[in-house]
Amino acid sequence: VKIDDKSDIRSYIKLSEILGKVYYQVEDDKISKIDIKYQGELAKIDTKILSLSFLKGFLEKFSSEQVNYINAEAVLSSTGIDFVESKSSSGNENLITASFISGDKKSSISGTVTGKEVRLTDFFGYKFNLEASGNLIVVQNMDIPGIIGKICTVIGESGINISGMQMSRNKKGEKDVSFIYVDSVCEDKVLDKIKGLEGVYKASRISFGD
Repeated sequence: VKIDDKSDIRSYIKLSEILGKVYYQVEDDKISKIDIKYQGELAKIDTKILSLSFLKGFLEKFSSEQVNYINAEAVLSSTGIDFVESKSSSGNENLITASFISGDKKSSISGTVTGKEVRLTDFFGYKFNLEASGNLIVVQNMDIPGIIGKICTVIGESGINISGMQMSRNKKGEKDVSFIYVDSVCEDKVLDKIKGLEGVYKASRISFGD
């Protein structure tokens, strides 16, 4: 898929910033290094604006002032986090993968653009095709019958409307990740109720800011 107009670039700029924003919405571990990899046609273009967009999203947590394209690298320097960029033109998909390293733990998130739509394709090792828009509740749970019904009941009884859902698992009988689209931001007390359900390992929320 060729990237041949400004609207294409704008979509990848949006994707880059979203990839930066997601990590600290679902994880707490302190990061020592970030590897960002551009694949496909993205490997053939100047990706400076994409990397700055990623940093703009990621560094919001670290600065009391607004992070922008001008100060993003200075803010990054103040955190002590290493930032490494690489490219690979292999494959047919234009993919951006951000890997976050904390000690000996490596967590990755990948995304692409389909048409003009920003989508996430890998979430910390779980594969799917997820529209990166609106508000999500992300739940890591046991792969057992009835657990999704219990989670959705808690959400519904809290007055939050569910507009869609996707699930992903690596192996049958192990952990699932449920991505639940909701029409409003989930409050802490609702997340706490979900976390209290038997069979739930973790629950968090993501706002894509659109």
